[in-house]
Amino acid sequence: MKSVEKRAIEKAFKKISAKVIQYIYKVNLLCDNDHIMVGLSGGKDSYLLLEILSECKRRLPYNITVSAVHIALDNVGYEVDTNYMATLCQKLNIPLHIVHQDIATDEEKKKGMCFVCSWTRRKLIFNLLHAQQCTKLAFGHHMDDAVQTMLMNQVWHGTLSSMPCSLSMLDNKVELIRPLLCLTEDDVLAYISLRDYPASIKVCPHDDKTKRQEIRNIMSQIKNLNRAALKNMFRSMENIFPEYLPQSGKDLKTRNSENLIEKNKASRIS
Repeated sequence: MKSVEKRAIEKAFKKISAKVIQYIYKVNLLCDNDHIMVGLSGGKDSYLLLEILSECKRRLPYNITVSAVHIALDNVGYEVDTNYMATLCQKLNIPLHIVHQDIATDEEKKKGMCFVCSWTRRKLIFNLLHAQQCTKLAFGHHMDDAVQTMLMNQVWHGTLSSMPCSLSMLDNKVELIRPLLCLTEDDVLAYISLRDYPASIKVCPHDDKTKRQEIRNIMSQIKNLNRAALKNMFRSMENIFPEYLPQSGKDLKTRNSENLIEKNKASRIS
């Protein structure tokens, strides 16, 4: 007879995976013969994504392959439990690739640790995608991540942009997908609170120094103003009324193209 705890986990997983699978259908994230590489950061949301995509192999009417990758940047100062990672992948019958690399410290001084870390990770992942002939790269970003990115881009870059649920990359050879965008951080936390996912052994020493952390703090205040604020802000990215925006006389696509041309001219002049 199953324990009460195990039944609670199974019930919670069934609920959250059903929501994600419905979203995958809605936005056409997967198709037959896909080979999906899951980016495992060691964060709990990436473990949840791995388990849900493993469930997709069983429940979706597609012949899909799922693999996983973890990029271990050894001189950054963080450490995750790769033994747990390997055990989980073995349990789910998913191949795991762990790639070790040091960050170039001279580049870090010029561009900042977070930029170089992100750039290095993606470069190594793209090399592996090519070697493994993958068609999809899956990241575990959720709704909160998307809204935070939107605010960051508005505040620091003057653009209205965020994290798309799918994005063609490498000359349309690979598609980056984010199946968990339909979930809030609270949705994720409610499930993982029941699980035994391990915390990071060493937290990244740069984690609380980023612009994203500043935006997280702001979002906490916004949520206090309105409980529905997060979902409303996420929904706003699909409900854009150009006629009620400044410079609304031109088509959005035309205006964006002209803005890019002007920026390129300015960069050449400088």
